[in-house]
Amino acid sequence: MNRTVLVRYGEITLKSEPVRGEFKKILIDNIKSILEGIPLEIETERGRIFVKTPRPEEVSSRLSRVPGIVSSSPTRRTDASMDEICRLATEIFEENFPAEGSFAVRARRVGSHEFSSKDVEEKIGEEILKENPGMSVDLDSPDHEIHVEIRGDDAYIFTKIVEGIGGLPVGSQGRVITLFSG
Repeated sequence: MNRTVLVRYGEITLKSEPVRGEFKKILIDNIKSILEGIPLEIETERGRIFVKTPRPEEVSSRLSRVPGIVSSSPTRRTDASMDEICRLATEIFEENFPAEGSFAVRARRVGSHEFSSKDVEEKIGEEILKENPGMSVDLDSPDHEIHVEIRGDDAYIFTKIVEGIGGLPVGSQGRVITLFSG
C-alpha cells in the first residue's frame, strides 16, 4: 500500500527517551481510537508516525483533532531513488495543480543518500518546468507547493499539510482538581 499519512508530533520529542517512548505509545493508542473502523497499519520512526491506509484524506482530517499531533499529510510513498521520486512527484503535481502560476518544491532528507535535498528540489523543478513551460518557480510565495520527505529507503510525496492541535497526547498528564468557590 503506497498511500500513507505522515504524522508529525512536536512536544513529545522534547522529553527524555523513556518518557518519549511512553508518550508516543499513548499517542498511537489515541490515533487507533479515533481511526477505529478504518483499515490501517501504523509504523514509527524517530519524529514521525506513518499510518498506511487506503483512506488517507479521511485519516488526515480525523488526525487534525488529536491532541499531540502538530500536523499530518496524506502522501504517496515510493522508493528513495531520484528517478522514482521525480516520476511520482511530477505525476502528483499534474494531478493536483493547473499548469499555470508559480510553484516550489520543498525537500527534506533523513539519512544518507547519493543526493542532497537541494538536488531533489532542482531535479523535480526541472521536470515540472519541462512538462509545464508556462509555469515559473517562486520560492518565496508560490501558488503551488509540492513536498518530498525522504527517510531511509522511502520517499513520501505530498501537496497538503493538515494542521493539528499540537500539545501533548490526551492521557499523558496527571489529573487535576479545581475547586471554585463563590
